[in-house]
Amino acid sequence: SLYDQAGVREQISMKTDYSYNVFQELKDQQKKIDFLFIDHVKQLYLSDLKLALEMDLLAPGCVVVADNILAPGAPDYKEYMLTGEGSQIFQTEVHRLHVEYWRSFPDEVTVSKYRAD
Repeated sequence: SLYDQAGVREQISMKTDYSYNVFQELKDQQKKIDFLFIDHVKQLYLSDLKLALEMDLLAPGCVVVADNILAPGAPDYKEYMLTGEGSQIFQTEVHRLHVEYWRSFPDEVTVSKYRAD
């Protein structure tokens, strides 16, 4: 797997389930998220991020990467992170690239660092 190739297999725990279920499990175990990769139903990006914040799951300095911001798109998430409330609690960079396997279709990925109090 990519985790093995990167040499991080022992350092990560990958979860695949509905966001609420994973977040609740982490909260019950009193665990924090150091790295959150968001790449699912685009309309849920913002609500899932807000849920993680409400549940106090993001560790200070947590890195949140969101894929496919431009295509198919998550405009509410991007706006929140760059100009909305999220811009006050995250430092976000937008990386312009292309859709997987389609060099002629532009896309964006955001990389955000959580500025916890």
